[in-house]
Amino acid sequence: MEQIIQWSDDLSVGVPEIDKQHKKLVDILNRYYTEIKNKEDDKETIDRFLNELSDYMRDHLDYEEKFLAIIGYPELEQHKKVHRMFMNMYSKEIERARNGDKKALRELVSFTLSWLYTHIAKTDKKYAKFLQEKAVTTV
Repeated sequence: MEQIIQWSDDLSVGVPEIDKQHKKLVDILNRYYTEIKNKEDDKETIDRFLNELSDYMRDHLDYEEKFLAIIGYPELEQHKKVHRMFMNMYSKEIERARNGDKKALRELVSFTLSWLYTHIAKTDKKYAKFLQEKAVTTV
């Protein structure tokens, strides 16, 4: 299977369940790349991809926010705000893609790839650092 993105330790936040979920997003995007790249007119495949991606995003962001609340992450509200901004932009692109806009579909994938790298590298790594520091101070 061709890949548009590969999982690497740079994407790890050191929380097994969240890393597992991030790996799932990598798998979804790679499968999309393989299945749709030559079938941009296959509505069934596109709908399946959009549904899977939407379900993933909703479930993952919800899980992550609940996890951050449990660990007492001090920047939780800001993190939630970033998630809401992403989901607002994401929802608009999904709607355009569902309406047959092929450019929106490509932009959605590009946007999701960018999100994966920038959000994990900048935003999620902050709570990973918080967890490490909390573990050190509570031992």
